[in-house]
Amino acid sequence: MAMGFSSDFYIKKDSWLHKLDPRVKLLLSVALMVVILSTTDLVAILIILAGIHLLLLSAQIPKNRFVWVWKMVLPVNIMILLLWPIFYQEGQRLLALGPVVITLGGIIQGLAMALRITALGFACFILLFTTDQTKIVRGLVKLGVPYKIGLMLAISLRFLPTFFGIITMVSDAQKARGLNLEQGSFINRLRSYMPILVAVLITGLRLSDNLSNSLETRAFGAAVKKRSYLNDIKMTSADVFCSIFIVAGTCAVYMI
Repeated sequence: MAMGFSSDFYIKKDSWLHKLDPRVKLLLSVALMVVILSTTDLVAILIILAGIHLLLLSAQIPKNRFVWVWKMVLPVNIMILLLWPIFYQEGQRLLALGPVVITLGGIIQGLAMALRITALGFACFILLFTTDQTKIVRGLVKLGVPYKIGLMLAISLRFLPTFFGIITMVSDAQKARGLNLEQGSFINRLRSYMPILVAVLITGLRLSDNLSNSLETRAFGAAVKKRSYLNDIKMTSADVFCSIFIVAGTCAVYMI
């Protein structure tokens, strides 16, 4: 199920994970990525991936978002599964096709690498699925990131799914008008995408113009000594406890 063109990554819920400070969730995502990158063991990666899924389910994230993430990383996973056994030739030999030797170790290691990419993606979406963009900006500013850079990142995260939805919407509309995107040579198929590209560019320019006008009316970029915020964020005792638990858990994993 594709995400709608007006949607974003954030899913509004009232779960315990949504209530955590964005800095704590950023710490959790970074800690998970560090742990994932430090191991190549298939069983360990499966356990981490299952744990992230349970964590997101406890935050009431809809199942269609899980499917969407898996679909997004599927082409990369397939490429890794096909190429990794060719270059990694350790373990029991299963098949030999000339100079290409496929081994059991290569297949297992390729599967581990593919799932590691997926786990890294889900680790990032812990923050994106459960944190509003304004809170992401506020959290980054609290950590010392300049406000303009934080806002630029939040806008990028907000409009990535929007542009993905626009491309899907325009493609479907052109197909309904008889545009054939699947037949002919490679060059002809590229030419068939020109109407889609033009429509997406025009829509993107309109969105950027509206966004710039919106920022201008809010006096973005004005020289102010101290920026005020309608909804500020503060670390609670639960946030401090979770931060200590994340750091201690990460250290414990490295000590095992």
